[in-house]
Amino acid sequence: MIFSTLNYVKLKIYYQADSDLILTSYKGATLSAIFKKALRDTCCDEKRAQCKPNKHNKNNVIETEDKFCPKVRTCTYAITAEHISETNEDTVLPYIISCPNENQHYIPKGSTFNFELILIGNNIAVQKKIIESLDSWNCYDISKFKAFYSAKEIEALSFPNISSSINSPNGKLRLQKIEQIFDGKNITVYMDKSITQLPVLESLEMKTGFKDNGKTNLRVNFTSPVELKKKQKNIPSSNVDFFIFYNAIRRRMQELIHYFGTTIDREVQDKEVKHCLGLSPNVQTSRNFLQKNEITTISNYALDALKDKIGTAPQMYEKRVNKRINYDKIGLTGEIVFTDIPTCFIQWIKAAEIFRIGKSPTQGFGEFSAHFF
Repeated sequence: MIFSTLNYVKLKIYYQADSDLILTSYKGATLSAIFKKALRDTCCDEKRAQCKPNKHNKNNVIETEDKFCPKVRTCTYAITAEHISETNEDTVLPYIISCPNENQHYIPKGSTFNFELILIGNNIAVQKKIIESLDSWNCYDISKFKAFYSAKEIEALSFPNISSSINSPNGKLRLQKIEQIFDGKNITVYMDKSITQLPVLESLEMKTGFKDNGKTNLRVNFTSPVELKKKQKNIPSSNVDFFIFYNAIRRRMQELIHYFGTTIDREVQDKEVKHCLGLSPNVQTSRNFLQKNEITTISNYALDALKDKIGTAPQMYEKRVNKRINYDKIGLTGEIVFTDIPTCFIQWIKAAEIFRIGKSPTQGFGEFSAHFF
């Protein structure tokens, strides 16, 4: 029996560098910032200071004030990048960015840079607007977002072996094409500033009926940093067990389905979740090779150069918490192996391979591969 569904579109975005560029060692957070900026400029015609709703009242209806945009319920940007939960807290967002090769730092002029973008939900009109906004990235000086450093900045920061031209664009990218990854094939959906065909929605179906079908073993490889937190604190790598792993998956999937998917039978879903939560503490961890990594969202070369100039590590302003924070984030990487897993967990784990785990999947975090054996 199907108790819930979640639709999505998986895209691969190709850009061409119009100048020599140095990428940061970790790019996800800044790619997300560029994505949101371009989408807001494409969609917004109100130019309000705020586009989030003020709050939900006791009847779970959004209340707004004059300073908030009246189109907040229908605007593509607000739906995608400023979603808010019934508890008036930031919650999951309906997109995921998958970072390109983290070892790829230098992109010479004329070469191609790409990353993957997953759009979640049923609204093709929203997804069409998002695709169109990706073509506007060439309007921005990408280097200002600190995802890239242009040839001029490279020279200014004394990067070795990189030449620049005075006439080069300052941190510019040009969209080449967008492909949908569907059924093992890459289908072109956007080229030459037009949509060649609408993307095809894929559907994830969550089902019951896996409770007594045996057990399996699982090897998990965290291919991008994973933020697992408890009470706003990072969980140490040595403390990660299957209960924490599954609970992070369960929490994220339930939120995504609640806000952007379809719940066919809430009672059945709740019973399935309760059943899995009860079994999860019994699963054993046979090997734990996870390690903590501090991820810097701007180039290590630039950090060193800026430290020399200003005498301290640079910080960025985080609007949500109204303070300046370090560029560093902490995530777990590596491998962990679980044994004797009931098969009722398999669909949750396979779903999380698509939709990620933990905090900040919009910034490239939470990606893993699962191997059952």
